[in-house]
Amino acid sequence: MSIKYFMNKEVVSIDKSSSILDACKLMKKENVGFLLVTDNLNLAGVITDRDITTYLADGSLNHKIEHAMTKNVETINVNSYPEDVSDLMGYKQIKRLVVVDDLENVVGVIGVSDLVRDEFTSHLALEALKEIYFEYKKTYIPPQQALKVDDFPL
Repeated sequence: MSIKYFMNKEVVSIDKSSSILDACKLMKKENVGFLLVTDNLNLAGVITDRDITTYLADGSLNHKIEHAMTKNVETINVNSYPEDVSDLMGYKQIKRLVVVDDLENVVGVIGVSDLVRDEFTSHLALEALKEIYFEYKKTYIPPQQALKVDDFPL
């Protein structure tokens, strides 16, 4: 079953020229800990509550989001499977992925918590969390490079 059944389709975004304080207020209003950061409606990065906390140890609430955001955004295709999400999260040691369609348009976000909510994928969330927090890195093979049953003709 594709991740489109598990992902969160309602994503919240903010412009990169906004302040960190603006991001904090939006996170509180929307009850989220993750925002897509845009630049002229294009994905420029993401910012998490943890990014803000880490940045504020040395920075200011009045600084622009672009100083605290993560610029290299990890994405996964909407047609991928929950196992692919778990593998990539564990390998990259992150808890959320931006979900894109075949044209690289953002269509949602999927996090460990989305995998936990389903009885058929909760074990994958546990595997991802073990790799994220205990720094166990296994080899990650992107879904398009993974071997399929059809690769072995009978």
